[in-house]
Amino acid sequence: MLHDDMQGHDALLDGLDFDPVKGVVSLRLQAYPKPDASTRTAIVVLFEGVTAVAMHADVASLAGNRFAGNVSYWHMADSRGTSYIYLTEGYIAITAEGVPKVVQS
Repeated sequence: MLHDDMQGHDALLDGLDFDPVKGVVSLRLQAYPKPDASTRTAIVVLFEGVTAVAMHADVASLAGNRFAGNVSYWHMADSRGTSYIYLTEGYIAITAEGVPKVVQS
């Protein structure tokens, strides 16, 4: 599970991998581990038992806001359900049976 202080504000979305056969989504991000941190940390957030994925993103906006952070904030599910990652000009919604967890940092 993600650390409670890690809220995603000004994080960078580096990529998203989706395996529909296994029902797995991996988000590659650079995020501030705590609100007062001065540098981002590379993390991979894993969603298992994925039952639905929805995404709408303005690619030019993501690229243009990369310097400041193209993730506005997120709300990760703390039990089975839907996690929301709010982007500059878009969103990612992932519904999963399991709680999202950081698998690499």
